[in-house]
Amino acid sequence: MASVAEDNAVVTDHCPIASLPDDLLVDVFHCLVPISHLSSASSNQQNPPTASSSATSSNTSSPSQASFPFVSRRWLRLAYVATTSFRLTRRPGISASQLLCAVSRMPRLESLWIDDDRVWTSLALEAVFQGCTRLKELVLDCPPAITEFPSSVTNLAGLLRLIMSSEGSNFSLPKDIGKLHALRVLYLAVRRLTVLPESLGNLGNLQELKLNGCWGLSAIPETIGRLLKLRVFHAWGCGTLLFLPDALFSCTSLELLELFTPNLARLPESIGQSHSLRRLIVRNRFRGIQLPASFTRLSSLEELKLGSCLQELPEGFGNLTNLKGLELSRCPRLTLPSSLPQLSLLERLEIKGQQMVSLPETIGQLPALRELRISSFSNLQTLPNSIGQLQQLRSLTLRKCSSLRVLPESLLQLSALERLEFFSLHTLLPP
Repeated sequence: MASVAEDNAVVTDHCPIASLPDDLLVDVFHCLVPISHLSSASSNQQNPPTASSSATSSNTSSPSQASFPFVSRRWLRLAYVATTSFRLTRRPGISASQLLCAVSRMPRLESLWIDDDRVWTSLALEAVFQGCTRLKELVLDCPPAITEFPSSVTNLAGLLRLIMSSEGSNFSLPKDIGKLHALRVLYLAVRRLTVLPESLGNLGNLQELKLNGCWGLSAIPETIGRLLKLRVFHAWGCGTLLFLPDALFSCTSLELLELFTPNLARLPESIGQSHSLRRLIVRNRFRGIQLPASFTRLSSLEELKLGSCLQELPEGFGNLTNLKGLELSRCPRLTLPSSLPQLSLLERLEIKGQQMVSLPETIGQLPALRELRISSFSNLQTLPNSIGQLQQLRSLTLRKCSSLRVLPESLLQLSALERLEFFSLHTLLPP
């Protein structure tokens, strides 16, 4: 905690703290700053009024002060200045800009959430960035009227997490956002965002980049390849994003790549360079997506989820020998590769939305398989006899397999089976 002189300098400042209503100050004091913390930190100052002395003046105190009778307004303001975390929400009688102006007088603030949906000005936000230089987390819901994020955000040298959402038109990020050298997490849910600044590549400590609902974003800058600490890249609902830059796979720490981009037609050949990639999730509802041949060089891949109308898996799919989880969905013409038995570590297999009449016998050659889920197979008539060879299988789920009539006797050989679930199946005939 800073010196008492510093506290007094801020508290005695005439505006805006002095004009804040008591209920706001009580909320800050009661919810965010322990009484013992404030009392011990200010032990050299005049003791706050006791409960008994406050009782004598209860007739003149406001209702909000009455709920905290032993805390004077001055001490409430001290607590306000000491606050390290604050969530700004709608408060009757106070505009969002007034609240932001008040928040700018919280010099120790480290975490700020702004989810007030009323219009506030960029000028008020500028004041926050200039007064709250210790911010480490900023969660911001921008009003539609705000089209440009204040460049003074780069004053927040210690900012670790920046989470932003906006439904405004022609919204843009500051070109020098790369000056936030400490930033580790950048989450953008900005529908009209069209460009990411080239300086993005200067965020040397960035570990997570998440783009959610950025429908207007058509390209990722090549400078993303300089983010050597980037572990997570997530693009969800980016409808005009047609391709990924080759430079993305120069990020040597990339572990999770999650894509739900309706118009993405293919993954680049350079994906094979991403030897650190452990999880790959690709959903593409409206068009098929092609996997390059280099895809089979992802030697560290442990989890793969594909829901993208694939017609075939690349040759050498069995080279993904570290794969432990595989999910294939909404790929009606896809057939399982003959190299499937090479996935000796595969523990979870989920297949749904296929048109196959039967599963290949090679499915019984997965020695580590523990969970098998089959759903929405409208043409599936039987299960392969080799399923009885899955001695590690713990769970078998069959859902919406309307043509399935007979189960193989080999199911009785599954000595480790603990869970057998049937959903929306027609009458099964005895084997």
